[in-house]
Amino acid sequence: MNAGLSVSNAKPVSGIGDKAIEYTAAGGQGNGLVIVVFKANVVFLIYVMPSPDPKALETLAATATTRLSAA
Repeated sequence: MNAGLSVSNAKPVSGIGDKAIEYTAAGGQGNGLVIVVFKANVVFLIYVMPSPDPKALETLAATATTRLSAA
């Protein structure tokens, strides 16, 4: 991630945290997916390259949010 990335195709994702937004990321090493999740006073992002199935990334983010709530 030392090289610059561009993000596009933002779309809201429902059912994950208080708010979640998924982006397509493109850079010199290929394309990936980014999801940014807001939960209470915590913000986290998950970046996966190469691009997985969007549902797999959403499942990963939902699992992380659930574990955050349990902590």
